Amino acid sequence: MKIKHSNLLLLAAATIVVNSSAYAATAVKSNVAGTTELTSTAPSPSNAWTGGAGTNGSPASGDIVSWNNTSLVGNQTISSAVTWDKMTFSGLTGALSIGGTGTITLNATGGNSNALDNNGAGQAVTISNNIILGYGKGSATTLGETGNRVQLGISTANTNLILTGNVTSNGTAFVSDANVWLRGLSTGNRIDGTLTVDGQLGKADVGTWTLNGINTIGRVFVNNGTLLAGSDQAFGAGTIYLSDNGQAQNPVIASKDSTARTYANSLDLTVGTISNTLAFTGSTTASFGQTSGGTGTQTFSTDVNLGTSVRRITTHSATTF
Repeated sequence: MKIKHSNLLLLAAATIVVNSSAYAATAVKSNVAGTTELTSTAPSPSNAWTGGAGTNGSPASGDIVSWNNTSLVGNQTISSAVTWDKMTFSGLTGALSIGGTGTITLNATGGNSNALDNNGAGQAVTISNNIILGYGKGSATTLGETGNRVQLGISTANTNLILTGNVTSNGTAFVSDANVWLRGLSTGNRIDGTLTVDGQLGKADVGTWTLNGINTIGRVFVNNGTLLAGSDQAFGAGTIYLSDNGQAQNPVIASKDSTARTYANSLDLTVGTISNTLAFTGSTTASFGQTSGGTGTQTFSTDVNLGTSVRRITTHSATTF
């Protein structure tokens, strides 16, 4: 291990394409039985969708696509490529599972846009299609940038978003500045496929996200909640920045289970806010491992930057820096 400062206080405890066009309308899925194929250009019966700019109210390119408490749930299919602005889920009456071979492109126009927003009243949403996250506007050229971001957001504590396909976000053309944030309060959110983010992957809110793939990520910025690793390459190979965001926030990095993990990522614990380097010097703590669940040992094989301050670190499972 290479630690850049020796002041350490240990509190040990044991494929979607970029498109910036504005959305035209909101297409709401109806509760008509048998209308489980979501990509039909002439849906039959004609009331399979309402409100969209396409045929019979179906979603046109750039539309918001929505499921609510009147929508069909269960197994549904996207069998050919679609380009929508975002997908939203609220008040679902049962679990929703979307599959098929069609790639889903979500433009996510505008700053702080939830490309996938599941406020599903306790119902899980599972999507197995490959997803390409468009960029909207703004950039992650600044570390910890939150002003313009594409969000995978979950608004309730008991609702999970499960993505079993590949998720890709390549930012604006020719610039490695994608800014994707994992949001929400629930603990069962996960991405099982390959996650590719050519800029910044952020993690906010108190919920938990599990990354199971062998991923390519420019950098990881965690200011709240728990990020779990299902592989040694879950966080890519860039630097992991842990921040308390200048508030009473305590980010956690852990294996998703009892499996030992060795990461090639550097660690940086010096970012309190974008302009304040006093992270983890008061009551907040950067935590590694969990007392149950994510108990696997963790090894960080490269540099750890603590700056010139004493940082508070808690290890809930064996951790080597």
